[in-house]
Amino acid sequence: MDMGNKPQRSGSQIKRARASDTSSTGSLGVPTFSPGNGKQRASFDFFKDSPLDILREVLDYLSPLDLLHLSRTSKALRAFFMNKISSPAIWRSALAAVNGLPPCPEDLAEPQYANLLFGNHCHLCLVEHDYVSKYMEARVRLCQTCGVYEFLPWDKLSGKIDERLKSLIPCIVASPSRHEQEIKHITCDSFNQNSTRKQYFHVVTAIKLNKELEALGSHEKMKTSWLENRGAVWNRMREHSDACRNHASMMFETEQARVSQARNCRKQQLREKIAGLGWGSEFDRMDRANAQTRNANLCCVGYLRRTEDLTEQEWEETKPDWLIFMEAIRNITERSARAQRFEALVRTQIVPFYSRYVLSQPSKALTPTLAEVVLMEELLPILGNHVLSQVPQDPDGIFDNVFGRFPELLAKWNSEREEVLMQALRKSTVYECKDIPEGVLSYASTVFSCRECGDVLTYPTVFVHECFLRLTCPDPARLISKKTRRWKQEVEFSALGGVLAQEALDEIAHDVFRDARSWQPGSNLVFHDPGYHHTVVVLDLLGLERTTTSEELRQIDPYLECRCECFKRSKSETMGWMEALMHCKGSHSYGGSFAIVDKRGGPTETWQQIQVYMYKSLCPLCQQWQNDPREDVIRHYGEHGCSEAGAQAFDSRAWKEEMDFAQWIVDPAFE
Repeated sequence: MDMGNKPQRSGSQIKRARASDTSSTGSLGVPTFSPGNGKQRASFDFFKDSPLDILREVLDYLSPLDLLHLSRTSKALRAFFMNKISSPAIWRSALAAVNGLPPCPEDLAEPQYANLLFGNHCHLCLVEHDYVSKYMEARVRLCQTCGVYEFLPWDKLSGKIDERLKSLIPCIVASPSRHEQEIKHITCDSFNQNSTRKQYFHVVTAIKLNKELEALGSHEKMKTSWLENRGAVWNRMREHSDACRNHASMMFETEQARVSQARNCRKQQLREKIAGLGWGSEFDRMDRANAQTRNANLCCVGYLRRTEDLTEQEWEETKPDWLIFMEAIRNITERSARAQRFEALVRTQIVPFYSRYVLSQPSKALTPTLAEVVLMEELLPILGNHVLSQVPQDPDGIFDNVFGRFPELLAKWNSEREEVLMQALRKSTVYECKDIPEGVLSYASTVFSCRECGDVLTYPTVFVHECFLRLTCPDPARLISKKTRRWKQEVEFSALGGVLAQEALDEIAHDVFRDARSWQPGSNLVFHDPGYHHTVVVLDLLGLERTTTSEELRQIDPYLECRCECFKRSKSETMGWMEALMHCKGSHSYGGSFAIVDKRGGPTETWQQIQVYMYKSLCPLCQQWQNDPREDVIRHYGEHGCSEAGAQAFDSRAWKEEMDFAQWIVDPAFE
């Protein structure tokens, strides 16, 4: 191979060439530093060889941020754009092109001004952040971490900085840092945040001004004149900073309007494409999608929120994802329509019968909630078939058979709940491997407890304990296994066809009875053995039979002097029966635990009176406590489909229960 025509370049020759290049000047009148080998050298040749007027024409199209990025690509370009002779005109032209931007202040050069306004990195740590704070009066941009060190409260500067400079130093008003809160035990409560906010002053400016003031020595007149001049400068800085903030706010609003217009235009382009495929109505109902909807995040956030115009290539690439998303929206729409028909049928056919039945029962009778009635296996399939039918059937009479069997269904519902209590009895040490007598649930000695809160409960109040009330129809999407992380299939029909699948019925029930609760104690319900033994002692002291019911013992309401070790930590030595059960613990011997006393003590009087104010009405339709005085009870029952007369009847029933409760709690001796 002939190499004679190719000059050989050695390392020493390259070094000499670099040394000679640094001493030359280009047509721009600035040193032409060699930016290095390869692309950097070739890219800088354009700036080195172009005439100044041509270069100015090119640079006039660049924004201040573009000039900042360009000046950071190499040392040579940085030297060119930071040259104090030729570069100011370039920067001024770029800044002037920004609409409404205040002029560069006197204390900053144009590159510094552009860096302060348009940069995105912290001036202290030099790290780019998604959000950095601009402190215009301090001429600095800082991240949240560095701002803690650059701004300090005045109590840490006093003694070092002249007090007369306090009004001339840039400051911010903010809440104390977490470290200061731990030292001073300050709680930044969101409702009382103004009481903990304080001023933080820029340390660099404070030190700089203090040095200038100290340099004047003891000449008070000169210091006074200097402070006046500095005050005028500070006023101009504040006016300019306010103008910059107003401009930033205006630019933000302008950008938001541009982005919104671009996204609306793109949305219209997408709708035309999707409507051409027959999915226009589904596209208009995209707001019904949720996080569980397939491709919802991909389409609504990834594709729809872009600001670029839709191209044919992009549409062909994203069309399969959009079709999957539109199919999911169609399923959601159909499910919503079925839920509306389902709810309308419940309101017109089930609620009137259910309201009449509940109001006909005694005030303390246990009845299933509306959701539990609807979800009965004898009633739910009828509702499902009626909702599924394309031609709605006449609903009159289709539920007569079920309504006629309602007492039988209610007895079955009661037996299932009581069986849960019987299972807890069979697991206890008292009734283990023993024949359980009939009616034992109503005995005063049958005491249960909640593992979650520790409350002691008796029959039938155990059925309305707050910890045992769970959502009747939980969200089916939450029941998906987290291990598989698969999308829930939209199975709407069973294999037989013509009837709704159980999964679809569960989804409809969740949509209609989203907040309804029912009694589901789970493993939290246990038999309270110490409560049983202590109650037996009370019955023996009163000379009552072991079969005495809890309601009968409540009517007697014995007042006890507590003598066993269970009550050593109690503030009162005398208390009522139910209050005493709260303190009962297991023991080897229960004899002599109590003694009957005639006069009630002072502490229990307060406890009993508090119970009156703690009364809360429980809605029989959804098992939600009506304890919010701001809530309209009539409106609450109306949301369940009750008529105005039915809602007033339920409200009167709740008021009667409250009065009965107050009459039982308050002893006539204290009235």
